[in-house]
Amino acid sequence: VKITWLNGAPTARAGADQTSAGGQVVTLNGSASSDPDGSPLTYRWTQTSGPAVKLRNTASVQTTFTAPEVTKSQSLVFKLTVKDPQGLKGTDTVVVNIMPANMAPIANAGPDQNVEEGEVVTLNGSNSIDPDGIIISYEWKQTSGNMVNLSSCTAAQPTFVAPYTNPEGEALTFELTVIDSQGLKSTDSCIINIIWVNDPPVADAGDDQNVEEGQMVTLCGMDSIDPDGAIAAWQWKQISGISVALSSYTIAEPTFTAPRVNQDGNTLVFELTVTDSHGLKSSDTCVVNVLWVNDPPVANAGSDQDTVSGKKVALNGSASVDYDGFISSYLWTQVSGTPVTLSNPTAVKPTFTPGISSLGETLVFQLTVTDNGGLKSTSDCAVTVSKSVRAVTSSWNLVTIPKTTVKTTVNNALTPIMSNVISIWAYENNSWKVFDPSKPETSSTLNGLAPGRAVWVNMSQDAELAISAAVTVDPVILVPGWNLVGYNSSTSKNISGAISSISKNIKGIWTYADGKWKIFDPKNPGLSDLQVLEPGSGYWVYVDKRCSWTY
Repeated sequence: VKITWLNGAPTARAGADQTSAGGQVVTLNGSASSDPDGSPLTYRWTQTSGPAVKLRNTASVQTTFTAPEVTKSQSLVFKLTVKDPQGLKGTDTVVVNIMPANMAPIANAGPDQNVEEGEVVTLNGSNSIDPDGIIISYEWKQTSGNMVNLSSCTAAQPTFVAPYTNPEGEALTFELTVIDSQGLKSTDSCIINIIWVNDPPVADAGDDQNVEEGQMVTLCGMDSIDPDGAIAAWQWKQISGISVALSSYTIAEPTFTAPRVNQDGNTLVFELTVTDSHGLKSSDTCVVNVLWVNDPPVANAGSDQDTVSGKKVALNGSASVDYDGFISSYLWTQVSGTPVTLSNPTAVKPTFTPGISSLGETLVFQLTVTDNGGLKSTSDCAVTVSKSVRAVTSSWNLVTIPKTTVKTTVNNALTPIMSNVISIWAYENNSWKVFDPSKPETSSTLNGLAPGRAVWVNMSQDAELAISAAVTVDPVILVPGWNLVGYNSSTSKNISGAISSISKNIKGIWTYADGKWKIFDPKNPGLSDLQVLEPGSGYWVYVDKRCSWTY
């Protein structure tokens, strides 16, 4: 068998397509070419399209060329031909895209400027350009001069306030750096000349004030300033209100005495003019409100009084006065004596009724009045309680016989009201006894009244029954059944306390007052309407056996 060798054609590989910028060296690489028989290859590079370039080493595996400068993108096509020793060939092409070269931006920091101190200055980098793209960032920095704060260091047009300077002025230098989208940079500088300007002073006449008449007042111009120099002169003048004399009209802090005013007060207005060292002026005003000073009221608690227990007493503060306003409130307090209850401690004329416990005492009350300005004044009055009374009304009254330690006649016991008595009834030893004042005393069945007892009194008109000063009364003896007895304690008492000595024997208590009955039922104390025993009142007391009542 005859074997004949067949030569295989080589395969050309011109490399991957590329992109380059004008002016750059481009390398074409055919090293990936191959021959299936492993034979050595020869290489040949040629350009088939695009702007012509000069290839170097066109017979080598790698060839190079310099990319041409272009104003727009261009595509260059190159062909690689490989050949084996037997003359067989292979070809391949590669495309090189040439892009225009990036041009650096051109920074423009704007023109130099002359500005006055205090003026808002705008730096202008908006005229910076990038010939073949865009500017993506701005960066400002101050390179000389009195340092200032830019509104933004990365804006195209930042601002700042020109600083105050001396009469020689000052130059500030700023540098702008711009960067394009390819990272190329450019810088430029501008100069800002700050021109000194004499600013006027700022007058400050001080805060408005509220002062009282007669008070020493200080006007305060010390907070006046001159931003770029010094204040050379102060000048005060009064422009309205009651005229006053200043201690000085040419100092920063003059004084004066607030004048006397009426209740409406008075407003004084002062003007301060300050002058700086270059003659510029400024004015400001202040207001001084002069307030009327409130005089205190004069309290008058009324005259001292004599009274009797059981009789209503009226305190009288109506003579209290306030000479420069009015009295806005009254307050009565008791400062000595057995406490009593005032009808209204804040009334001009409160009332109270002294009890038997106040007999022989002098009760002192203090009145405090307050005027519309909050000032106060006090005054005292005394009420002397010389005896005790128990009010009786026309018609029937159940009353306690006036305190006595011995049995006495009806006329002696009830002398203060006898002229108005129609009849008197007493219940003794389970029978009624009657006294008729229209008949001789000897003809009545009721001739004497025993201590600790009560009677029914029928009156023709209202009157007051005097009760003598407190005396010691023997315990009242109660018999089984109903007893008509008095209550000779010096003070009112809750019924449970008043009957504590007979609580086991008592079955009921009745009394009559103001035209109606009141009842205490020990079995139902919560439902009873008689809860308090009063001095001077009489009571029907029912007990189950003989006992002694001590209250």
